[in-house]
Amino acid sequence: MKRVLLTMAVALMVVLVSCKQNQQLKEMHSEADLSGLKVGMMTGTAHDLRLSKRTDITTMKFNSTADALMALSQGKVDVFVEDESSLSSEEMKRLGLRIALYGDEAIPCGFPMRKNEPGLRDSLSYFIDSLSRY
Repeated sequence: MKRVLLTMAVALMVVLVSCKQNQQLKEMHSEADLSGLKVGMMTGTAHDLRLSKRTDITTMKFNSTADALMALSQGKVDVFVEDESSLSSEEMKRLGLRIALYGDEAIPCGFPMRKNEPGLRDSLSYFIDSLSRY
């Protein structure tokens, strides 16, 4: 029987909107503000698992960030939800995107590993500790 050590982390929610397509969509204050919107997300993410259960939103899943951003810029989705925006502020401006919600809700994430690999555990712990500095 294999034994694993489970470490918990926090995943952020970043909601991007197109400035051109959704000028009427104002700042969002919580995940509840997604109600009634077409929400794009990456397939298989924590957001996919959580938001796909909601009946008050229409979800559209993507296999790549590029596809999701294209759908957002074309108005096929109202918002795109991701863990952390990898786009620079210059790229966001060039694409006509803005962050409507920068959530900080804790979403439990598991990192299973073999118990007898202290080097890997220590590296992952160091990484998780470094996230708390931001």
